[in-house]
Amino acid sequence: MCDIVTQRMPYTEEIAGVRVCDKSRGDFQQFRIEIWLKFSGADRDPKGEAIKSFFIEQYLRKNNILPDNIAEIFKAENHKH
Repeated sequence: MCDIVTQRMPYTEEIAGVRVCDKSRGDFQQFRIEIWLKFSGADRDPKGEAIKSFFIEQYLRKNNILPDNIAEIFKAENHKH
């Protein structure tokens, strides 16, 4: 996630944190990346859409790991700050 540190990802000032969770088991590799934002309603906000689009293009498409149903992997949750 060096794109956050280098501020290549859009709206890096709105990113509160990132967590990578290794969900692998045996030979099955799987991970979850959480990007925590400083604002709520990311699924309806243009800034949230820009961050999501950047992640899809720069990570998922370039690494050929784009799932059939992209809506399944992106969800916005409101967390208390």
